Amino acid sequence: MKPCYLRVARVVITLAVGVLSSAVAIHSFMVVHDSDRLPVCDAAKNGFESHRFALDICHGRPVEALRHLNEQGQWPFAYSLLQFPFLVAGEWTGLSSFTSASLLSGACFAVIPLLLLSIAFSADCGWRGIFAGALAAGIFLTSPVFRLYALLIMRELPGVALTLSSFMAYSRARRIGSCGAYCLASVVALLLFFLKYNYGLIWIVSVVVVEVAELSVTSRRRLLDWLKGLVLPLGRGSLFTRVRCVGLTIYVGLLVTC
Repeated sequence: MKPCYLRVARVVITLAVGVLSSAVAIHSFMVVHDSDRLPVCDAAKNGFESHRFALDICHGRPVEALRHLNEQGQWPFAYSLLQFPFLVAGEWTGLSSFTSASLLSGACFAVIPLLLLSIAFSADCGWRGIFAGALAAGIFLTSPVFRLYALLIMRELPGVALTLSSFMAYSRARRIGSCGAYCLASVVALLLFFLKYNYGLIWIVSVVVVEVAELSVTSRRRLLDWLKGLVLPLGRGSLFTRVRCVGLTIYVGLLVTC
């Protein structure tokens, strides 16, 4: 295919995917808006904590907002930060608080297929990138699980959106090599970590593996020696030190399974 045809194909695919994902997101919003059922369990807790934080900010209570963020011990606090503009927009338009809280999931559902297309187009500017992006977006749009999460006040869809955004920011940083690009990639990864610990840990570990794989043999040996000097004294320490080490290991394991 000629370059002009490739550009036209990318534009057509992007518009088609954008229209389809937006239509599904709007339909999901209408389902939530027309339902008289209240969210329960995790969705109710996510919505309540986000709504409480938004009320603190809107009523000029920054200390209370920080205290309520600090009290979110079961799940990290970034979800409330992401929910804030949607809750404010819902308040302005007269929507109920729980309906407004579901807007974030719907917006992420509409954006994720476009992120998949962008990643595929940047990986290959030819026909393979177009095919891979269209296939990934099609699989996402036809997935019943993701369509279900578009209805719920849950962290899964924002987590997927931030994971893809972290990948894009990190790829851009490696391509450009500037300090600002790496700072942006770090901020997005940090936001992902404080949205869902397990998503963030998976991404951060992946970045560490890529960076370590590109080190020279000498640098790897120095890193290994530094890790040995950090870990081995824990095994030879006091009983209290060993208990702390085991506790830290269990804590990290719980974070991964959150």
